[in-house]
Amino acid sequence: TFTLALALALALTPLAASAQRRARRTAPATTESTEGGEPAAPTLTVRDLPTVLPGLHSTSPDEVRAAIDHLIVIDAPECVAPLAEVLRSGQPDAVTDRALDAMRSLASPTAIEVLTEFTHHRRTGARRRAYRALAAIEDRRVADLLEGGLSDSDREVRAACALALGTTGSRASVEILFRAF
Repeated sequence: TFTLALALALALTPLAASAQRRARRTAPATTESTEGGEPAAPTLTVRDLPTVLPGLHSTSPDEVRAAIDHLIVIDAPECVAPLAEVLRSGQPDAVTDRALDAMRSLASPTAIEVLTEFTHHRRTGARRRAYRALAAIEDRRVADLLEGGLSDSDREVRAACALALGTTGSRASVEILFRAF
């Protein structure tokens, strides 16, 4: 019964996370206060994209990572295309990893194509991050992609895919998971 309760909890988690993401995207920009009572910088919105995007083309990896972090805060589907461009541009590993993590945060179906490309990346960590990002996306194509990851050469990638299939509640994948086990 504990296993059944855990599986049920894992199956409901993506629904709650999706609702929270939708609420953040539609909420108006706000200005919060810091601990000292001083107003903090306003939250970034889609209107701020033109000021954030130049940072993605910087020669400094730190500036590129900062721009990626701003895209995560904006949290809109319009952020996927610039992130895909960063991923495809052959950035250093730390930038690639940050961009893949950002894709996971955005959880947009428009990211499936570029994330699928990264499931074949030379680095294990990039493949694992790509599969985790795919698992965050609510789309019927994701389960098949995660099932494909069960045959990856790296056991950590296979484990991430198995966990993701369980987390997404893909009942159709149960037989494949047992075979992979």
